[in-house]
Amino acid sequence: MKYYTGALWKDINSHDPVIRARAEAEWERNNARYSKIYQKEKGLFPEQFIELYEANQGFHDAWIKRITMQMEDWSKRSCEIVLSDGESEFELAFHRIASFMMHGPSFCNGCWNALRWGYDELGHKDRRLTLSVLCDFDSEFSLVFKTVTVNVREAASNGKP
Repeated sequence: MKYYTGALWKDINSHDPVIRARAEAEWERNNARYSKIYQKEKGLFPEQFIELYEANQGFHDAWIKRITMQMEDWSKRSCEIVLSDGESEFELAFHRIASFMMHGPSFCNGCWNALRWGYDELGHKDRRLTLSVLCDFDSEFSLVFKTVTVNVREAASNGKP
């Protein structure tokens, strides 16, 4: 993550008003910078993904229910991420994965020791799409992939995210 970092997110939630004010100002500057980049980059992503993403506030605070990697062979690596906002489940299938990185040294900052989709950055690299997601102060993941497909269904009625 370049614009929305865990350290900055942590400082925004600081009890020290000086640290919090400085972090909020930096966050606003970074948000303005990234917003310009996002407007250019979103055109590279499938329209269905961007429509779902924007209609759901960038999946902010959605529960990450499952991350599944599939590696049939070198050319068919994929990753499915299932999110829930309590009302809907979003299945995001990333195809032709070039790389996947997950850094999660501790889930103690997550709500009930689970991950939530916090802030993200979309982009591209070497004719592939990129997605980086900050889940909490310490946990994030990133993908480099060729395309993404989406599916939405009603969330389970058991009340669990």
